[in-house]
Amino acid sequence: MSELDLNAPITEWELDEWTSDARAELTAALIDSGIAHKWEETVLLAGSAVENEVEELLDEIENNNEISDDNDDDDDVGDDSNDAADSKVLGQLSAVAQRISRNPSDMNSIRALERLLEEIDGARSKIWQTKLKNRLLVARNLMNQRQWILPAGCLQFCVLMSETQTVLAELEIWHSRPFTPTRRLSLGNLVLPTDHSPGLGGVLLGGVVAAHFGEIDEDLVPDLHRLTAQIERGERVVQPRLRHRLQVDRHGLMKSLHHLVGDQDKLQFKFDASGSALAQVLGAIYAIERLDDPSRKSLATVINRSMRWRGPLDASFISYLAGSSATSISALADPRAWALEILGFPEGTIKPSKRQVQERYRSVLRSVHPDHGGAIATAGKSIEDLGEARRVLLRS
Repeated sequence: MSELDLNAPITEWELDEWTSDARAELTAALIDSGIAHKWEETVLLAGSAVENEVEELLDEIENNNEISDDNDDDDDVGDDSNDAADSKVLGQLSAVAQRISRNPSDMNSIRALERLLEEIDGARSKIWQTKLKNRLLVARNLMNQRQWILPAGCLQFCVLMSETQTVLAELEIWHSRPFTPTRRLSLGNLVLPTDHSPGLGGVLLGGVVAAHFGEIDEDLVPDLHRLTAQIERGERVVQPRLRHRLQVDRHGLMKSLHHLVGDQDKLQFKFDASGSALAQVLGAIYAIERLDDPSRKSLATVINRSMRWRGPLDASFISYLAGSSATSISALADPRAWALEILGFPEGTIKPSKRQVQERYRSVLRSVHPDHGGAIATAGKSIEDLGEARRVLLRS
């Protein structure tokens, strides 16, 4: 094997997160392949002309070493699904709390509250390991003592719910430091509810993409679209891609954490990015690879729409992603239940007829219209919500 020509173009790979055994295995593979190279502590140097060959060896060794990690990760699959289920319950709790705060004697909402609080029993995901858990335990205590029937008990629950922001979706991305030559990427905890697409998880992924897409080099945009299309079709993505290698191991990587939170019945993005804009967008795109086939296809569309957004990440952005004028937590968590509630259908109604929907729409529209005694300050929003609720029920 010839010596490395340091006067020719050189590519560096920072492998400080690799074990010494893995680096020794790589050295042996490089020698067997006749690839000239040099080590500078944990940095591998090789000619840029053989970069693809080196990357293939890196992939092979990493995949072999990740088998045991994958077995460990299998134990976490149940936790991820529990996280998503618990996020959905929290979103519904916030919506019920808002209805009760407006009308403490609303028995439909009170019964819905009782059912939701019962779902908390046995919950074991990370979401419940916060101070919110104590608040919910107090609310359950009110229910157990039948105090939740009283207006004071209902209002106490609403106060408990409003004292903290509820995490509705979470995306954790691990990545190399921005200045590292070899850029690596790994996904951490994912809480991405996707029921009733785009769902709260889809809104978060879309927000992450829209927030960082403007900082990405225009030359990389076509390949980002190709990557999204590949994942949408369920194809295998050869690594590295777009200057980043997706891996399981997180040793030596930095973390970025993004949340979609509920504040009362409004949605708010919380971004904490410590890496490059490209790493954040890639993390959001690779996250949809973890979803089932229908959700993956649906959220690929959301990702593409987010790439085209130019503007603030406010209610108009959420409406743009969801294709709906209703942007509250309850409307996104379960649009059909929200629509039935807005139009005043009794509890237990599953699928009203087209005629029933139109009748309820006209009846409630009259009651909120200023000409019939409705509040002028809220009439516009109420009429808009009624129109959206009618559209949801007629479409489903």
